[in-house]
Amino acid sequence: MKEDLKKWFESIPPELLIERNKRGAEIAYKEHEKFILDLSAGLCHRCGKPMNSFNKYRFCLHWFTHPDGIKKKYFIKHLQNKELYFFGLENYFRWLAESDKPLVNINDLKDEISETKVLERTIRYKNIEWSFSIAKTDIQGHPSRFNGKEPHYHIQMIINGMSFLKFNDLHIRLSKSDLLNFEMLRQMPENTVRQHASGIGMSIIENPDNSEILLKNMTSSKDEKNSTFRVDSSISPRDGDSLLMNTFNQAIRISNEKNIPFVMALRELQPDLDITSEISPGKGVPKIAQRKKRK
Repeated sequence: MKEDLKKWFESIPPELLIERNKRGAEIAYKEHEKFILDLSAGLCHRCGKPMNSFNKYRFCLHWFTHPDGIKKKYFIKHLQNKELYFFGLENYFRWLAESDKPLVNINDLKDEISETKVLERTIRYKNIEWSFSIAKTDIQGHPSRFNGKEPHYHIQMIINGMSFLKFNDLHIRLSKSDLLNFEMLRQMPENTVRQHASGIGMSIIENPDNSEILLKNMTSSKDEKNSTFRVDSSISPRDGDSLLMNTFNQAIRISNEKNIPFVMALRELQPDLDITSEISPGKGVPKIAQRKKRK
């Protein structure tokens, strides 16, 4: 895309942008509200059918939850080199993941994306993991190949640790809207932010402004294997004061009693401490699946 989107963006009146963003947020909120209500009743918010139902002649997003009777060949038949709005599918996976467990099920960390990729995600819902992969060459398309001539993306689907869909099973075409969004992200990343009011992922920790909010709302995990966050802190007394062992022991007791992070308990005991905390993904967060050649 050769158009100067930044110039176009700057020509839009600010009040119009605010109105569009507000309207978009309202539409997304209403759709998510319907999604939650229908899912709680065991129904698909798109087609209205039970989530476990399957009609091989009518594709629906809830196919990705692996209803009874679904097979790989039906995905390939309906989606190979056909258009499916990427950002809509990603939102759907995010909503499912959040309905199961918030935050921990969605790995959208930028620092885990490989250099050759524009976007990579791994999202988990119960016993299913979906992973997206979009390389720079995927957005351009592969004109010399039989599959993937048009701009496209790849998806992997793992069920109970076993491969169901491999990345190269499908070349799903990106829509014009998808391509516009990616081009806006490329040309003016400082003006383009994709925010998720629902389905927030681990990228929340990449914004330092969120650290204090997260710390205040965290609870201690007794199950490190399934933990959402890991908190590492450096602690320095001020004005030459020393930290006594009984202070640490009291902080451990308060942490256990109130089910709060140790560092927050320590703050209660000594508010004047100079504490720097770094939040990273816990062991419960899925690793982003990497697409390699022929995968």
